Amino acid sequence: LHLEYSVHQKLYEAFHIKQIPVIAVADGVVMGAGAGLWMASSVRLATENTLFAMPETGIGLLPDAGAMHFLRKSCPPSVGLYLAMTGSRLGPDDALYAGLATHLVQATSGSLGSALVSDLAKSPPGDYSRVLESFGATTSPVSPPPLEAKRGAIDEVFLLEKDGARTSVGSVVSALEALRARPELEPWATELLAKLVGVDQGPACCPTSVAAALLCLQLAETHAKAEAGAATSDAKAAEAARSIELIANAKLAGRADFAEGVACAVGAKKGQRAAWDLSSYGSSSDGSSSEPLDGLSALLEIESEIETAAKVGKLTLDQTRGFLLES
Repeated sequence: LHLEYSVHQKLYEAFHIKQIPVIAVADGVVMGAGAGLWMASSVRLATENTLFAMPETGIGLLPDAGAMHFLRKSCPPSVGLYLAMTGSRLGPDDALYAGLATHLVQATSGSLGSALVSDLAKSPPGDYSRVLESFGATTSPVSPPPLEAKRGAIDEVFLLEKDGARTSVGSVVSALEALRARPELEPWATELLAKLVGVDQGPACCPTSVAAALLCLQLAETHAKAEAGAATSDAKAAEAARSIELIANAKLAGRADFAEGVACAVGAKKGQRAAWDLSSYGSSSDGSSSEPLDGLSALLEIESEIETAAKVGKLTLDQTRGFLLES
């Protein structure tokens, strides 16, 4: 992880400090570490084959690889939280609409990447716009983004703060329950409730991870606001966000939920619904969580660790690595 995050930092510095554009093509599945590398680039091309998601809450972790920064910075706040908590997937038009992709381009064949590299190598340094134009790159959606049609509902449900107070998982669930009364939104709201708290069976996403994703995005936002206006504010906000997610995932990875999530995703129990640890919550007869997550002791421990160690400008990646080795 330390090596991965160091690469993210170098990509960030290449553009923001050295003014060297970094172009990345997402011609397929973009998740986890791949999403982190893509989002650390300054020019992010999506093709008709792009499928973006940060699905870590489905295996007992929270989105990392810089997600606590780029979901907050690049996406509208409600969209970033929606993606972090639910792991929902986006196609190319949605990725562009959400601020994740900067351009759309047709892949048409498997040689797009090599052809781009070849043409860029022949161009003057930094002059990539004409090359992108020659490949038909556009900054407008090809088709109406499905995410746009749900944007109003997402804004209602997935806010980092509401009425001056931090949003809780409970308030998210309550808002989704209310949306089920609207026929046009009932299927979507029910799908998300099945992920977050379970409907006919236990939740698809790990309850602790869902709450941790919300908490860590809120903490990242708090740290970013504290640095707003400073010349190095974005760099410090990015580093603080990486520290927050590293510390949180170090704690989450030590829980039984992580082993259970991986087993059900790719291991011996592949295809089965994970049996998350709901011992800290009230449970309904079907095994779903009926008291959504707020105040869980593990989350309070995570928040305490982060607030103690991950002060903006006080915790570098090297120091974070030392903290994790000690944990």
